[in-house]
Amino acid sequence: MTVASALEAVAVAIVPLGLAVCAAAGIDQAGLLSFVVVTVSLAAFFASFEHRRPRLRDTMPIVVLASLAAAGRILFAPIPDFKPVSAIAIVAGASFGRQAGFLVGALAALVSNFFFGQGAWTPWQMYAWGMVGYGAAFVAKACGDGAGGEADGGGRTWPLYAYGFASGFGYGFVLNLWSVVGFFHPHTFAELIAVYAAAVPFDAVHAASTAFFLVVLYAPWRRKIARVKRRYGIGDGMCPIMTIGNGFFEVRSVSMDMGEAVAQAARAAREGKAVVFPTDTVYGIGVSVAHARTPDLIYSIKRRDAGKAIPWLVGSMDDLMRYGRDVPSYASTLARAFWPGALTLVVRASAAVPPAFVGTGGTIALRMPDDEWALAVIRAVGCPMATSSANIQAHTPPHLRSEVGAEVRSGVAACIGDERARSGRSSTIADCTGAAFRILRAGGVSEEAMRDAVRAAGIDA
Repeated sequence: MTVASALEAVAVAIVPLGLAVCAAAGIDQAGLLSFVVVTVSLAAFFASFEHRRPRLRDTMPIVVLASLAAAGRILFAPIPDFKPVSAIAIVAGASFGRQAGFLVGALAALVSNFFFGQGAWTPWQMYAWGMVGYGAAFVAKACGDGAGGEADGGGRTWPLYAYGFASGFGYGFVLNLWSVVGFFHPHTFAELIAVYAAAVPFDAVHAASTAFFLVVLYAPWRRKIARVKRRYGIGDGMCPIMTIGNGFFEVRSVSMDMGEAVAQAARAAREGKAVVFPTDTVYGIGVSVAHARTPDLIYSIKRRDAGKAIPWLVGSMDDLMRYGRDVPSYASTLARAFWPGALTLVVRASAAVPPAFVGTGGTIALRMPDDEWALAVIRAVGCPMATSSANIQAHTPPHLRSEVGAEVRSGVAACIGDERARSGRSSTIADCTGAAFRILRAGGVSEEAMRDAVRAAGIDA
């Protein structure tokens, strides 16, 4: 178990255990003790998140969603217990994983209480709303709509709506139990029943409002979030990672966060080594264009003719102008229309392209993949990846991580990815060095669609 995982386990388990001990022992200072326990829990959870060294692009969605949840709570303050906080925490947990769900719920409670008033209840609200978001990740994964799944909003949603309704009572259960344990001495069954009975109308309103906000927000927000995740390489899933060390093929079948897998692959790439990772079309084998002096390692592993240039996978549309020279306006239009996606643009190489990577006629082939893994690797390395399909020349390119052959694996420093099959369809390659584009290879983007995009921009190409 990693340090981060251990801290997370402590954060989740310590609060119910602490309350149980206080209740069983009849501690007079249970209110103060439970306050300390829940504060320790929150500190452990935040420390667990920080230990994973999240990137800015991983933290920004948490900040935005927590802000929206806090603002929503303030906006609906005139209506008791009718608030969107739980719903937004559930969206966060389903979209970005259990840690994000917890943090959104916890931060929303903390921030909104600067308006409603801070007190001994604040840590308990942070924990209760945090656990609502935390649990949502597991429900979403079970119904095929989890952060690392294929659905990205297309799985079964009714279990999440049901979970949202139940979470209203779950939130109330935690806050009510704190009230009983902290402020009633001795603890009696009658007092417990009285507190929970008095809270039922409020918890019911909270439950109904959570379900209502989920029905309104979940589907459209998940679609937008899925797009953001793909474009910026944000992910939170569990994945196996294969590593090779010191020339010996070694497979470690362990669970780790996608971010950790990507970080390990990026470290290897920055050392000039080759890595295998998924793209939106097939699994690719790539080297960092800033850290590998030549693409020779790819040629060697694939047993490929060194005379054929290796295309680059880039992380943003800005890279077209950085690595391309005298880029035609129609090429920029095509990039805006079809990137990220299955379109490779061949342009004249700028001085920023190392000579070893320049193709015949002084060109470079660029593509921005529509895959969160590929984009995450590129952005973690900090530069484009010269990438070819992860197969021996004349063999079938792999659509699944398990299809990457042993010979390829033995030559790379890391092989990462999830269990989702890639499309297997090649990208369209367009020569953009002339007055009009010319299709070199038909693929995922049709020539008709490309010409429509160019015409719509008022360009004759």
